[in-house]
Amino acid sequence: MKIGIGLPTQIRDLDAALIPGWSSRAEDVGFSTLATVGRIAYPGVMDTVALAAAAAATQRIGLSSNIMLSTVWPAPLLAKELAGVDALSGGRLTLGLGIGGDRPDDFVVEGLPARGLGRRMDSDLDTFQRIWRGDPVGGGMRRYLQRPVKSP
Repeated sequence: MKIGIGLPTQIRDLDAALIPGWSSRAEDVGFSTLATVGRIAYPGVMDTVALAAAAAATQRIGLSSNIMLSTVWPAPLLAKELAGVDALSGGRLTLGLGIGGDRPDDFVVEGLPARGLGRRMDSDLDTFQRIWRGDPVGGGMRRYLQRPVKSP
């Protein structure tokens, strides 16, 4: 059995400087995974920031977004950030995604409503795949974005 532990990301007034030490201690004592809970409307540190800090502070432990609400992010930005975290970690990122919907205050980044989430998720997944393959996105403009270490 593998046992993971959550990063303390959704805590009001969290000292974000604690995340690297928390991460390296979790790795040292044998946890299999460090995970985040992605809510924009909660206080604390964003998933991608916490996972990047954990990636830089560790070498072996798995990293997981558990469960990131991808529909609250602009898809190209999230694709780039996740690929960067995956690259920093040497391919240790496991992506867990959800659509959200029960908390409209999470939908502040793009100003999109908390409806049509299934269609938006489908579109986001397509965008992620195209970006991570290196295909042009954004009206035909070529964007040079980091690709994940492992093929999705």
